[in-house]
Amino acid sequence: MKNSNIIFVATLHKCGTVLMKNIFSAFAKDNNLKFINVEKDDYKSINFTNNNIYFDDHSYYLEYLEKSFNYEFKLLQCIRDPRDLLVSATKYHQTSKEKWLHENEDRFNGASYYEMINNLNTFEEKCFFEIKNATYITMENLNIFSTIPSKYKKNITFIKLEDLMKDY
Repeated sequence: MKNSNIIFVATLHKCGTVLMKNIFSAFAKDNNLKFINVEKDDYKSINFTNNNIYFDDHSYYLEYLEKSFNYEFKLLQCIRDPRDLLVSATKYHQTSKEKWLHENEDRFNGASYYEMINNLNTFEEKCFFEIKNATYITMENLNIFSTIPSKYKKNITFIKLEDLMKDY
């Protein structure tokens, strides 16, 4: 039997992840739903069911649309203006305590990402470094949305982070 009304919320790095997670985890709690973080490998084995909200903070579902989505689902995808995304990621990666930012990497001759970005002189240089070394992945994923097969597009609602943040 096909499940219906499976609910997914998906974001990309620096595209409203914390905001969407806070909103939908609170919504799930208030409505006696389970809030489940979905990792990449989960799409290979998880049995998605009703009465849950599945949260995908890297939009991994894009790789599994044809394989895993053999049932009705609704998905809310939060996206962001790439210019705002770049500025946010550049600022974030200069101050974040995320472990990977502080690990020495061969591609930087033993320096860390954090050291590399903070050793650049201008914000413009830091933005170019950010695009080349990290944010290009998120921007490529934003472009992938245009290739989603039409049979799935009816189930996906795209919302812009900028629209959620407007103050009228």
